[in-house]
Amino acid sequence: MLVALGTALLTLGGLTAAFHWSGDRARTGADETPVDAELIMFHQSGGADLPSLATVLRSGTDAKAARAWFAQSDKSDEFAESVEGRDYRREAVLVFSFQSGCTSGKGANLYAEGSNLSVKLTHRRTLPECEAPYRNLVVFAVDKAKVPENVTLANARFGRPDDPSPARLVTFTKLSRRPAGSQRAAEVSQPDQLDAFVKTLPVLPGATLGIDDDRGPGDRRFAFVVSACRARTAILTISDRRLAAEPVGADAERCTAPDHYVAIFDIEGRYVPPTATIG
Repeated sequence: MLVALGTALLTLGGLTAAFHWSGDRARTGADETPVDAELIMFHQSGGADLPSLATVLRSGTDAKAARAWFAQSDKSDEFAESVEGRDYRREAVLVFSFQSGCTSGKGANLYAEGSNLSVKLTHRRTLPECEAPYRNLVVFAVDKAKVPENVTLANARFGRPDDPSPARLVTFTKLSRRPAGSQRAAEVSQPDQLDAFVKTLPVLPGATLGIDDDRGPGDRRFAFVVSACRARTAILTISDRRLAAEPVGADAERCTAPDHYVAIFDIEGRYVPPTATIG
């Protein structure tokens, strides 16, 4: 299906938001100013399988979790290399993944208007028609001071940045001991799968897992037992080879007796590669 000239509408989670196209400084808004940012990844192709996304990564943990957005894309490894290992003590990373209709570009710049940050293609070329809209993946590293907590991002849902990961942590509960002979990781999308996994867990007296069933029709659920020293939470990391839970906030030094936790995540099925093993 041909995409008409001027199509610059981006769909995010069922919502449609207009995206502001202007690669030339002379055509930007009067109150917009360029932001000094390092372009650490730029990819554009026609019809590529990339998500619609605008998010901020503020830590190495965010960077590891964000790879899940691109696990089904052939840019997964390149994206991970670009965002992992950055100095998150002094910088934040902005990730924009969007379509630009029949408009292509050779790069991108970052602009600010108040607390709103937007990305604009450079050296733009718009075709009268195209077989599929161009998909763009643009990643900037920026001084943290330029990305306040109240920042809004152009083409993000309601302006607020999307979560760093498409996975939602349903429960993270400490166990009384390491489970003996039980599964360490499994898909628990079906109620009987969840019951079979949970019944073997040595939950602390009085503790409840607090698992809700607020899932979309295409969501899948995965459960993991993880061990760490005083972890606060966990993230789901996804590549085309593996789904794994990683504890967060664990003490840097090893402890003689690590704690044990159960972590359960919900995620849309489209972000789960069929080649990935669990655990």
